Amino acid sequence: MIPTIFHYKINLIKTVVSALLLVSFLVAQSSGEMGDYSSHETSGRSVIITDDSGGKMRITPYGDYIVRIQTIRSTEEFYPDDRYDLVERHDWDGTLNVETSASSLTMSTAASDGFVVAVTKKPLRLSFLLKVRTVPVLEEKDGTVWNGNTVTQSFAANSNEHFAGLGHPKYGRLDKLDRKGTAFTVKSGSEGACVVPFFLSSKGYGVFLNTTFKHTFTLCKDNVYSMTIDGEGYGGRMDFFFIAGPELPTIIDRYTQLTGRPRMPTKSIFGLHLSDKGDPENNGEQWWKKMITDHRKAQYPLDHQVNDNAWRQSNAQYSAQSNSWFAWRTKDRYPDPKAYSEWLDENGMTMTLDLNRPGIDMIPSWKSEYGIPGTENCPDFTNPATVKWLTDLFNDVAYSPALGTPGDAIWLDEFDYPDHSHSTTLHNGKKWAEESINYHFNLMKVCVEDGWDKRFGDAKRPYYWVRGITAGAQRYGTYWTGDLCHTWSDMVYQVRAMQAAGLSGFPYFNHDAGGHYGGYGENTCGASEDIDKLMRQWDFGFGSFTPIWKPHGPSHRRWPLQQNNQASKDDAMKYCRTRYEMMPYIYSYAHLAARTGVPMVRSMFFEDPENETAWQKDMQYYWGREMLVAPNCSNGNNNVSVWLPKGNWYDYWNDDKMEGNKTINYYAATGVTPVFVKAGAIIPKAPYALSTFWIPKDSLNIHVYTGADGKLSLYEDDGVSEKYRTEEKFCTTNLSYKDADKSVTVSGVSGSYDGTPATRAYNIIYHGLSDAPTLYFCGKAIKSYSSLSEISGNETGLVWNSDKKLATVVLPMQDVKQAFIVSSDPSITGFNMLKNSPLTPDALSFGARKLVITSSSVMSPVSVTIFRLNGCAQQKEVMIKPVHSGNGFTCTYQYSVSSPGLYIVNVKIDGKHISRKVLVQ
Repeated sequence: MIPTIFHYKINLIKTVVSALLLVSFLVAQSSGEMGDYSSHETSGRSVIITDDSGGKMRITPYGDYIVRIQTIRSTEEFYPDDRYDLVERHDWDGTLNVETSASSLTMSTAASDGFVVAVTKKPLRLSFLLKVRTVPVLEEKDGTVWNGNTVTQSFAANSNEHFAGLGHPKYGRLDKLDRKGTAFTVKSGSEGACVVPFFLSSKGYGVFLNTTFKHTFTLCKDNVYSMTIDGEGYGGRMDFFFIAGPELPTIIDRYTQLTGRPRMPTKSIFGLHLSDKGDPENNGEQWWKKMITDHRKAQYPLDHQVNDNAWRQSNAQYSAQSNSWFAWRTKDRYPDPKAYSEWLDENGMTMTLDLNRPGIDMIPSWKSEYGIPGTENCPDFTNPATVKWLTDLFNDVAYSPALGTPGDAIWLDEFDYPDHSHSTTLHNGKKWAEESINYHFNLMKVCVEDGWDKRFGDAKRPYYWVRGITAGAQRYGTYWTGDLCHTWSDMVYQVRAMQAAGLSGFPYFNHDAGGHYGGYGENTCGASEDIDKLMRQWDFGFGSFTPIWKPHGPSHRRWPLQQNNQASKDDAMKYCRTRYEMMPYIYSYAHLAARTGVPMVRSMFFEDPENETAWQKDMQYYWGREMLVAPNCSNGNNNVSVWLPKGNWYDYWNDDKMEGNKTINYYAATGVTPVFVKAGAIIPKAPYALSTFWIPKDSLNIHVYTGADGKLSLYEDDGVSEKYRTEEKFCTTNLSYKDADKSVTVSGVSGSYDGTPATRAYNIIYHGLSDAPTLYFCGKAIKSYSSLSEISGNETGLVWNSDKKLATVVLPMQDVKQAFIVSSDPSITGFNMLKNSPLTPDALSFGARKLVITSSSVMSPVSVTIFRLNGCAQQKEVMIKPVHSGNGFTCTYQYSVSSPGLYIVNVKIDGKHISRKVLVQ
């Protein structure tokens, strides 16, 4: 008996000890940090460092300017690259030059302006340096630390460092654009939220956290600078990208190379959008035709029809989301969708159709197995059967060939809630804890990559918009900020949210201008605002200076002709004319955003990140690079505080001049949105048209604001197809201004697209002159007239308006491929060089005998060789590397010729060889 009891006690003690050891082991594995350096090895293009506890850190270059850092414990494996779709692709080039010493490793890329990752061995810590800077811009503090379900990456805090990006919270309600001193957690997608775990630093770098789990950023709050991922017990790995700058536009450019370029909508999307939301008189097709026709007769423009619920099949007289589903209501409202779609085409209109998630279970083709487990109408987009169901729904119902494929865009409404149990397992095996944040991304990917692109190819651009978005989804579409309140406070939030969106990779910001709820008997969100004044200030004023202009809300009488008073109708007309005339300028920046990710709307610090004032002024923004907008978020008839950066500025509305580098109090009457133009700006405008489809291609008005030099690249394409990116079918025209001789240079058109005009008439409007100028067109004096009506259609003429201090030069039809100069210097006689090539000259000074070539829309190195006519080389072959500047990719080459004569310029680009003669006098 005694031995048996003895052995029992011994075995019990062993069991308890084993259990305690197991608990101790699990605790050790659930907490801790990277140990000291033990060894490193090269694997492919990566360097893998192992610490003394068996943990690993993988350092991988993505080209010369981006590096990925992944950290795991000894019991873990690195996640495969395809676990997340946030990064568009992982097959990048790039190598790391590794140097080692007893105490450290250094890894660097080949580019002279690339980066260096320095690694100390004891303790194992990273620091990141830009080769163009002398000190590290980012340094680890405690390194990677595990604690239960969380993993944290900490850095050394700097009280002088500013941060921006990171999208914005639900409804765009962002308290300040500068995230310094803040901490916040994202655990799921929310209505109107832009979830982007990417930020920029004023020190010249960016960081992208590659996860869809719950995460927290602490940005120098209480001296803590860290990123934390909470896997909630379902996984999670520290995985982030360091993106080198130092310029903020360069960081955005590289971030969108990593996560995908923004998908540019059709040109009509940059026109005015109006909807049928809640209108009790809406009877479908006839209502729309009357509204569109009446507004066109009254000279109000319109481009996009937004259908909200009422187009769909319904069990009620007036449709609502609770009793309608995704199919045309042909019985009484749209008897022939094909014929109606053709009418819209004839009338310069495009159309959105909406899909509401709460009505999905009413769709006849819906099956419960398509949904997230435990839900009735929340599709599981990780299920291939669900993907096929949704793409078939669009192709066979909304865009059915039998109906003539009506519609041009899809509005994906209410996919942002409800949230589900984070333990729910989706079809792909992941938990909802990992996919909640990513739900909008999966939705957009299905709709565009699996649906639209396969259906239409490059013949038609997609425009999908959803109520909330996730990083990387910019390569499919965009979003809007949800059902806002019709209040001044929500207007304030949208000014910041729009800038934050652009800094986060979403340049085509969309919101319900004027707010959604409130006014005219609707829910007022607890506020009692002056509805008419708010509409003048927000729906029309601020709204017209946003990338996507969409006044929308129930019973708000958003349409210009539905306004209560003439003042509101007049403001609607003013901002409509401003927007549509400015379309060449707007569309040029829309394309630059698609090509580089650089936003259309730019924060003040975007141009000057070392300026403390610029980081504080988040209630104003650059509209492109040349203009500044400071919305008046109040009833008006008051002063608006506006900070004008260095340089001289013009009041856009009256051309009053003012000095920069100071803050002014600008009196803004109700209906006046403060807008300024900087000296040297070139603003291309179009003749006023009632649709973007009807803007004439053979006429261009070039507004020049004198007082400084400037340049801009005008962009044009067919406005509808994807061929601008699949086949490089687009045109650019370089516009430049030199203040010393008042010379405006218009280069020959570079490139082509289907519909490129052969000729174009130009008006050049000089702002800010004190007296009537004497100007020359390619060296020939321009005759002065007292009015524009006196100039015949084939004459060149100049008209001076002494009251407005405007000089207008009228040029008859010109060959668009022929460059020309208007100048106050008669010795500048013009040129004809590199015609029909991707390279166009920006200036040619005969007096100094200098040949200056500036090329745009060129991303490959350019070879230039210059000969005298007798064949003797004047300049041996030189290679020019294009660089990204504020308004596109440019490369510039200047060469001083030895004497007058005929020269041959040979240019090679992308395997093409071009020769042109240049006469130097």
